[in-house]
Amino acid sequence: MIARYLLILVLFACLDAAWLLVVGASFNRAQFGHLMRPDTVWSAAVLFYLIYGGAVLALCVQPALASGRTLDATWRGALLGLAAYGAFDLTSLALFKDFPLTGAIVDMAWGTSVTAAVSALGARRVRAGA
Repeated sequence: MIARYLLILVLFACLDAAWLLVVGASFNRAQFGHLMRPDTVWSAAVLFYLIYGGAVLALCVQPALASGRTLDATWRGALLGLAAYGAFDLTSLALFKDFPLTGAIVDMAWGTSVTAAVSALGARRVRAGA
């Protein structure tokens, strides 16, 4: 089970780093730059990934392994991603006066997509014995 958890963490870290540091970096700066701290609170970021990785494993990958269908991991991951990222983005839109709508929509789409992808890839890799 620990190997599965670590696999999910590595997959998520790689995909999210590609988005945050390369693909979506300029978009995120343009949308959220005025809200960003000058110093990242790494302990909070690491705690999020640890909790979220466990949720992806328990709620998306494990049920897909039980059913034998990668599609189950995919739709469960999409639903979890939409719920988690939606909770953050929609709450931020409701509470913060300068939180950007476009940024929220793109972030929710990213969270939905990356969680679906990590869930599907994780289920496939575990099933393949990697």
